[in-house]
Amino acid sequence: TAAAAAADEVVAVLAGRPPQVEPLAALVAHDVDQPGAVLTERDLPRPPQMEQLARIDTAGTLAAWLTDLGGSEPRVVQRHFEAPLSPETGWELATGSGARRMLAGLSPAAVERVRAEFTARLTADSVTDLDVRVLTGTARFPR
Repeated sequence: TAAAAAADEVVAVLAGRPPQVEPLAALVAHDVDQPGAVLTERDLPRPPQMEQLARIDTAGTLAAWLTDLGGSEPRVVQRHFEAPLSPETGWELATGSGARRMLAGLSPAAVERVRAEFTARLTADSVTDLDVRVLTGTARFPR
């Protein structure tokens, strides 16, 4: 009913899809065969957020999660953004985002080695664009 709907609260959730952000994956990937460039200088634990995000990384799993939390009428929209990317702008993206925290405490020489490794990987992998996908999910929750 309209009265019941007025008593509901709409909640929105944004879920990024980090594996789609290939340039940053080259910086921090926990891949056994080719660890991220930062991991050539220091050990970093695999963030628990990666497993949490993996649980809601599709429209279906995000809608199911919202329902499991008690939401009704889940709606999920996928947004996609692509932009040209060079190794240099990839480094600017990495150091201009939260990923720069992984460089904290490294010497300037170590940061330069990470930059060189990171940009070399982007070149070797022929990465020429930034591919970001974000899921926006909404659902109604009783107050």
